[in-house]
Amino acid sequence: MNGLIAEHRYAPAGPRRAPLMLTLLRVGPLELAVLTALWDSGRPLTIREIRDQLSYPRWLSYTAVAEALNGLLCKRQVTRTPHRRHTWY
Repeated sequence: MNGLIAEHRYAPAGPRRAPLMLTLLRVGPLELAVLTALWDSGRPLTIREIRDQLSYPRWLSYTAVAEALNGLLCKRQVTRTPHRRHTWY
């Protein structure tokens, strides 16, 4: 089951355009679980910390979580901050 996430974006100014648009984004179940883990923590997390917080099976790989985060990054739902040897989302 895919989740839908509402995203608010400001529309270009014009006589017939609303100042705020509501856009629905399609996210997969793993992406939704990753977003939930990030929202629940309330602070930036590394990929390993996100993986440890997920209720998915323990065999879920580090790269699967990284790919989900990369997809969310392309959809502009998360930001990436590299710091030394870690990357924070």
